[in-house]
Amino acid sequence: FIALGVTTQKPHKRFGRTVLSFVDPDGMPLALVSDPAAADEPAQAAGDIPAEAALRGFAEVSLRVASIEPTAAVLTDVLGWRESGRDGDRVRFESGRGGPGATIDLIAAPGARG
Repeated sequence: FIALGVTTQKPHKRFGRTVLSFVDPDGMPLALVSDPAAADEPAQAAGDIPAEAALRGFAEVSLRVASIEPTAAVLTDVLGWRESGRDGDRVRFESGRGGPGATIDLIAAPGARG
């Protein structure tokens, strides 16, 4: 990140995992998330990135919503997801066993559209 001039936030904890947030060149907020459960996933090594430092999957999708309740109702009542935790302004929902690829965080953002 330093060599490419990517600005990061200070690492912090979210749902017990270390998170390094940053913004990509197109302005999309992203984050790298440590997850010991991903150690068994195949590494997505490429170029000069060694396997031990490579991505192993996508942790979750985060949605900013004006109000948590309507979207939570769709996730739980229509899609069968379940609420699995709260951390600050985030409410986490999971499907199936949960984990990478089966997690959505809703973030309360009263000024958001919708």
